Amino acid sequence: MTKIENLKFLIISFILISLTFIVQAKDLKIAYLDLTDDPRYDENLIYARIQLKPTGRPLIAVKIAEEESKIMGDALGINFILENFSFDNIDNLNNFINKNDENFIYIVDLSTADLKNLNQNISKEEVIIFNVSSNDNLLRNENCNKKIFHTIPSYNMLTDSLGQFLIKKNWKKVILLKGPHEEDIQFAQSFKNSSKKMGIQIVEEKDFILSNDPREREQNNIALLSGDKKHDVIFLSDTEGEFGRYVPYNTKLPRPIIGTTGLTPETWHWSFERHGAPQLNSRFEKKETNRRMSGYDYAAWISFKSIVKAVKNTRSILYEDIVKALTDKNLRLDGFKGGSLSFREWNNQLRQPILLSTHNALIEKTPIKGFLHEINDMDTLGKDLKETKCKF
Repeated sequence: MTKIENLKFLIISFILISLTFIVQAKDLKIAYLDLTDDPRYDENLIYARIQLKPTGRPLIAVKIAEEESKIMGDALGINFILENFSFDNIDNLNNFINKNDENFIYIVDLSTADLKNLNQNISKEEVIIFNVSSNDNLLRNENCNKKIFHTIPSYNMLTDSLGQFLIKKNWKKVILLKGPHEEDIQFAQSFKNSSKKMGIQIVEEKDFILSNDPREREQNNIALLSGDKKHDVIFLSDTEGEFGRYVPYNTKLPRPIIGTTGLTPETWHWSFERHGAPQLNSRFEKKETNRRMSGYDYAAWISFKSIVKAVKNTRSILYEDIVKALTDKNLRLDGFKGGSLSFREWNNQLRQPILLSTHNALIEKTPIKGFLHEINDMDTLGKDLKETKCKF
């Protein structure tokens, strides 16, 4: 062949290979589901910017992950397609999952109550659901479901991270204040469990109420609630945030506040500046100009990234192969937090560091050096295999 003929041959070969690649490219549809009138996104709540509460719907973070997946998708010959569906009520959402033949992977942004409803009503066998919003412990233990993967940490993980910090600081005497809501009670119970495990003493436990009634002053007066007993720190469990915002600087003694206000355990924080975090925060803020990336956004983002990783590892878009890859103990996810993330095979909870933060600064990343585990140090956060009540 002449040089011209060789060149023509190479060009034609390249075109044929490209056309073959295009023809063989496969679609993997990933559905993001939420409720249209979710009370967590009430404008008044969003405006308050309460710590540990969503500051906006995390759909934008999933879209960022979708964009980041395009290069990998091209290399694999797979189109990762994000679809978004909103529903008027949880029953319609449940029906969509159970009757839909177009999707089997779902990223769901639901309150704890709605996720529990979904958990009880999944009849479809081949389905993968990512929980990006609920910290509920029971959904990882007695009420666990092999079809649900959790990329948001459990309350047990959050309070274990606080416990490690208290041990490091040698702050071992705590007053516990908790609100009346179900999640207040569960978060407080998680902290009590963490305290018992780590040798932290709860010197006093009190319930508070949000009220101006002078007859209820023992339950709404912060100075009275913060007690006379000797203590190093106050743990506050107020998941609604209305009472908690007034606790700092109003206690009887000058003591740090931890829990849902003050030093809070979070999935993600905009001030984190290592392991590629600034780049991720920057990408988010270019898309969403009204707020910064939150833990809920991160949980949604890493859900999509974990799907891409599972497909990359298996070169397959089949249900059984993706599930096998997600639960593989050798799965290694780069979550921009340092270290490799993976799902716990006993309850489908994502192992990950927890960031202890104030409203405007990162204070500590856990697990803290010195808290060791025989398999993975991140398993010092939350229920270990020996402790779990989850039975798949």
